[in-house]
Amino acid sequence: GLFTEQIGKMVKSVPLVLKQWNKISPLICFLADDANCTMKQIQRMLRRYPQLLQYSIENKLKPKMLFLCTELDIDNSSDDFAKIIASFPTILWLTEPTIMAKIDFLRSELRLDTNNYELEEIVLAMPSILGLSLKNNLKPKFEFFTQSVGMTRWELKEFVLYQPALLAYSLENRIKPRVAHMETKGISFKYCPPYLMSLTDDKFASWCDTQTSTWSIIET
Repeated sequence: GLFTEQIGKMVKSVPLVLKQWNKISPLICFLADDANCTMKQIQRMLRRYPQLLQYSIENKLKPKMLFLCTELDIDNSSDDFAKIIASFPTILWLTEPTIMAKIDFLRSELRLDTNNYELEEIVLAMPSILGLSLKNNLKPKFEFFTQSVGMTRWELKEFVLYQPALLAYSLENRIKPRVAHMETKGISFKYCPPYLMSLTDDKFASWCDTQTSTWSIIET
């Protein structure tokens, strides 16, 4: 359970919840006791997403927690589950079909293992992947990497497992421009370090400049 003093501090840090005091205490207890969230995580969630108070614990939040734990094979009492919902609270009110569509897509396209370890690894590192649009986001990226870049699914899987954030970067504003820049220098993206898309623009440009003489990443 939680001490009254802790709840008082929570209310002071998120003034908007005063209007829904009858909901705040049960919600905090649920997130802390059932989902193993810390007070710091709960404060951050309510500050950024006060709409959490709109959802029924018994009819919405608890069933969603059980669903996620089952599909991702994660214990709700673990720090991992708390990390997922604290990083991406929206996952608690996305519909199950919406979430399953992303899970099934990742499992199929990346040929993820059947014991859910790889899926859990991806979602833990980048929970917001489950909130991305299949039609407008994930599918176009997969098509670009496999068709335009020429990566095999195994190669793409290795990149994503190393850095799941690869799937969260903008296709038009970051991924395509950087791949195009590398191509002008004769550099093949699929032979590059998986972290390349995470570099700042300056560091990315510097990296490209220093690699143009490295035979292992130059296309022939």
